[in-house]
Amino acid sequence: MTKINTSSNGELLGALEIRFLALKSRYPMLKHVFSDWLSNQVDATRASKEADLVQAIAVLIESVEEDSVNRKASQTLPPYHNAEHAKEVLIALHILLEEDSRLAPNTTWDPFTHREKLLLTCAAIGHDFLHPGGINREVKEFEERSANAVETILTQCHIATHEVSWVKEIILATDFDQVKSLHKHYKSHGKKASKLLQAQIILTEADVFASVLPGYGRQLSRKLAEEFQMTKTPRAEDLLTEEGRLRFLEKVCFSTPHASQLGLNNIISNIIKLG
Repeated sequence: MTKINTSSNGELLGALEIRFLALKSRYPMLKHVFSDWLSNQVDATRASKEADLVQAIAVLIESVEEDSVNRKASQTLPPYHNAEHAKEVLIALHILLEEDSRLAPNTTWDPFTHREKLLLTCAAIGHDFLHPGGINREVKEFEERSANAVETILTQCHIATHEVSWVKEIILATDFDQVKSLHKHYKSHGKKASKLLQAQIILTEADVFASVLPGYGRQLSRKLAEEFQMTKTPRAEDLLTEEGRLRFLEKVCFSTPHASQLGLNNIISNIIKLG
């Protein structure tokens, strides 16, 4: 029978959970996560240069949160894929990006510019926008829906076409069934990985960050099981078993030096025992 190891690796993951939940409780809504991060990142000169993108993010946040409010009122809001998930992914992304300053000088990672971080923020906020709940019936089905919706908003806010395309490509990479092959592709590139590939990789890590946490991750499993039941997705009950959680953890990938700095890549592999 498979068991989850509760050794020191679990303790390290627990410390990350405390940090994550403290941030989650500090920010009631998506806009609070973004505004606080922005205030800590941007000087007045830089802020004026990025005003178009900051405004576009504000519009995107409003759209994502309004969609959740409307669907909650009509009782069609997915219990997992909603504005709260977007908030958690954005918090996780910021935790990962905070490791930039602690990366080793010889790292193969090419740090993002501030504008690239804002574009990555767009992708994090909108990666599950309009998600109907459940799982894809076709490859990237729901991701394409989200990417197209985000494209509409960013285009209306006059964001450059090449930047909108960059955000769309990041969102499309979050199809969970495609993540392992994406990370394998990233590792094979080494120093030649593009900024786009880096952005795709780090967002897929942020996407599952909360779900791997030892306590809160199980709460999210219950929400996802509820969503699967609501959408009549097969085997929803499997998400609530230890075996089901282990199968999920075995599919999770952490490949960035940021995740390595936090110990995530080693922790996840070491907390799983096959017996």
